[in-house]
Amino acid sequence: MNKKMKSKKILDYGCGLGGNIKYISRFGEYLGVDILDSNIDYATQRYGVGKFIKFDGRTLPFDSFSFDEVHCYDVLEHVNDLDITLNDIDRVLKNDGKIVITVPARISEEMLLKIKPDYFSEVAHVRIVDEAELSFKLEAIGYKLVSQSKIRGVEALFLCILFMFNKKKRWVAFQTGSPLFSKLFIAMVWIFDQRLFRTSLKYLFFIYPFTLPIGWLVSQFFPKSIFLVYQKKI
Repeated sequence: MNKKMKSKKILDYGCGLGGNIKYISRFGEYLGVDILDSNIDYATQRYGVGKFIKFDGRTLPFDSFSFDEVHCYDVLEHVNDLDITLNDIDRVLKNDGKIVITVPARISEEMLLKIKPDYFSEVAHVRIVDEAELSFKLEAIGYKLVSQSKIRGVEALFLCILFMFNKKKRWVAFQTGSPLFSKLFIAMVWIFDQRLFRTSLKYLFFIYPFTLPIGWLVSQFFPKSIFLVYQKKI
């Protein structure tokens, strides 16, 4: 990591159990925030003191223009007021900073809800985030869309199959970083995903030249998530 990257400050908005810290820390100084005491306690115990802060879910406890990047992975579908959340993220982000976002794709969310009607109540989703509406909101407060891609298609397919055959299985068992998550499930879906390069799966070089193209193709038609990067205009 070069000196410029080390000086970069990055906020993990809605950090959950802190599972993204190793990945995000490669690009700068990491700080995670979440609304749940249990998440902050778990992440602090596992990854260290001073890297995780609890907040009220509305107003971030930081000065304006504090961060170079804000990463917001699978969070916006949970927040009560999307406009308040986006405006507060904008407040703490420096001019020319970036917001990196993933949101669940509409097509897979609707399918999972059909198969498992209590899916949203289990994961505390309050909305299906429409990418076009999100872009409109961010453009209105001074952002431009830099990149957009469809990801994690095989994961969406696997979840549909699992939910069809075991509707009583709680979603948390499949969430990376959860003490309850299924390591076998994660390995099965990540072998089709670029995230495998963050794990020991990267050594399976004789498999992923075949699995990654399959994962990309599935994602184009049935993505689990949409990956978005926005640049703040100066």
